[in-house]
Amino acid sequence: MESTILPDWAPDAVSVMEVPPSEVSTKARRAAELALLAAELALPPPGPPPALRVRFHVPYERWLADIYEEVQPGTEPFLVGKRWQGHFAADVPGEVWIRYGQHPQAIASAVLHELTHAWRERTAQARSMSNAAKEDEAVRWAEYMLPKVVAAAQAEPGGLSDDEYYG
Repeated sequence: MESTILPDWAPDAVSVMEVPPSEVSTKARRAAELALLAAELALPPPGPPPALRVRFHVPYERWLADIYEEVQPGTEPFLVGKRWQGHFAADVPGEVWIRYGQHPQAIASAVLHELTHAWRERTAQARSMSNAAKEDEAVRWAEYMLPKVVAAAQAEPGGLSDDEYYG
């Protein structure tokens, strides 16, 4: 893995580590899965990258405190924007990174947002759009899609309650 996914224009950075997939809670995983499914169904061609992985990270200090059992050999900290809920790097198009420990609604919103960036990078317009325009587009699309993802999650058998989604 690259030691950073932080672009040059990022205002700040924090060192983080990946949460092993086996340690990710069912609620967090399901929120990400539903957001990914919604994006696959709703984004126009070319859609999100095929076989896209959603990966979770925590600040390095928390990672050390939790002492995860399923750590992969060669795992090392990397840098991300301190206030970002999620991250997408165009040079690693097959994955998005989401800050772990958020409410399921925030996880779904971050996945939708980052998938918009992943989709945009696959289009012809990607190079002509400013970072600000891409960010605005991702914010608007995540806001539009989030209620649909929340409704789908609540409709599932044993689905999450409003309290779990809206904290």
